[in-house]
Amino acid sequence: MERQPKLRLKPIDKNDDESMRIYGMTGKTVESFNSYVADFLQTVAILRENIEKAHTTADQEKAAEMREHIEHVERKIDELTEAMQRIADDMSSLVEFEK
Repeated sequence: MERQPKLRLKPIDKNDDESMRIYGMTGKTVESFNSYVADFLQTVAILRENIEKAHTTADQEKAAEMREHIEHVERKIDELTEAMQRIADDMSSLVEFEK
């Protein structure tokens, strides 16, 4: 499986309630984005395995269909990765992006 792009929540020093509330909400968003990427990458891995099985059974039509699915999911991964990068850029004091 390819390396997963991730958002990481940076530690903060502030203890006030509002900062901690925002920090908690940001943490949940970071977890969601990371989970989506992991799910998409797992989907691509499964589809690639299925393509190999289709090749062994000579089902080229099914293999072509799965390649289309892979391309679609990879576009979604790219979109999500770009959004993650924008979040890290916009919230650099709280979040960092790791590719």
